[in-house]
Amino acid sequence: MVKIQKLQKDGESDRFLVSDCTRETINAIRRVTMNAVPSMAVETISIYENNSHLFDEYIAHRIGLVPLTTDYKNYKIGEKCELSVEKEGPCTVYSGDFKSEDNKIKPVSDKIPIVKLNKDQKVKIEMNAVMDVGSKNVKYCPAIIGYKEVPDIKDFGDGKNGEKIIKSCPVNVLELKKGFII
Repeated sequence: MVKIQKLQKDGESDRFLVSDCTRETINAIRRVTMNAVPSMAVETISIYENNSHLFDEYIAHRIGLVPLTTDYKNYKIGEKCELSVEKEGPCTVYSGDFKSEDNKIKPVSDKIPIVKLNKDQKVKIEMNAVMDVGSKNVKYCPAIIGYKEVPDIKDFGDGKNGEKIIKSCPVNVLELKKGFII
């Protein structure tokens, strides 16, 4: 039976210790999470006004990279939420300036810079966020998920079990030289 122990949760990342599990199983869990768990992402962007120093395409690209919070209870695959931003300089437009029709769908961080506006510069932008899965497009991946193998060394003994200990570790972590494990 797979055992999962939560090691760390700091608001932006979680760490777990998974034991009694093959690397194939943990990789399958990682891939399913990245590809099948639904998430909100900006799908379409309409720029109605932009006289800043950045081209529309640059601003759209930056907006498209902003991760959004996701409301799993009220949205199904394909459903949309409208967001907008309208600012006039001098100022910096941040992800926190986005206005959403649903306060549960908003940027994960308010501090992502989009564009710096000088005096008399203005942007007016509308966006549609859509709920979908990572197998459709990487922008819908809910998280970056990785794993690393941790050696499970139970018996150092007198060094006679060197080969057994080395085989219990991920490839090329330890080696046996002159009767010593290094």
